[in-house]
Amino acid sequence: MHTFCNEALEHRNYIKFLERTKKVQIKNSIIAAIGGGMLFFTLQLLYAMAFWFGGYLRVERVAEDGELYTGGQVIAIMFTVIFGAFNLGSAIPHIKALTEGRIACKLSYDTIDTKAKVDPNKKGTKVDKVSMNGKIVFQDVCFSYPTRPESQVLKKFSCEFEAGKTTALVGYSGSGKSTII
Repeated sequence: MHTFCNEALEHRNYIKFLERTKKVQIKNSIIAAIGGGMLFFTLQLLYAMAFWFGGYLRVERVAEDGELYTGGQVIAIMFTVIFGAFNLGSAIPHIKALTEGRIACKLSYDTIDTKAKVDPNKKGTKVDKVSMNGKIVFQDVCFSYPTRPESQVLKKFSCEFEAGKTTALVGYSGSGKSTII
């Protein structure tokens, strides 16, 4: 950054933020290492238990439907259980996404099913099309959303939009431009 001679200040800020990031990454790396160690410890423990139980089945001559278990069957069962457990574990983040989707769907349907406060079938006043010229006038309009009545979006807003002319609304975020439209 070469603007206004702020190179030294920006360099110090950059180093400060790098140090914060470094501390967080070291902490995350330690957590990941402990988690990985526990994962592989559990995996090796499962291997040991599977081989022990497979050996038990062979030594005790346990049979299923009159046939003894073979070494190949023991290994196939072991890998089936381990792969199944890993795949079940990898499905957990997706279950969270499905749950969030169901919640969003319910909120959407609740909004759709909400009864309108205005009756669309009620007869209203007819507007004379001849007297309409396309001019839109706002005069001392005050507005706040029903969900946040303490935050007034428009405060005595007045403006005229002439028919056939292009008008731009300019203002900072939250100043009511979209509300006016």
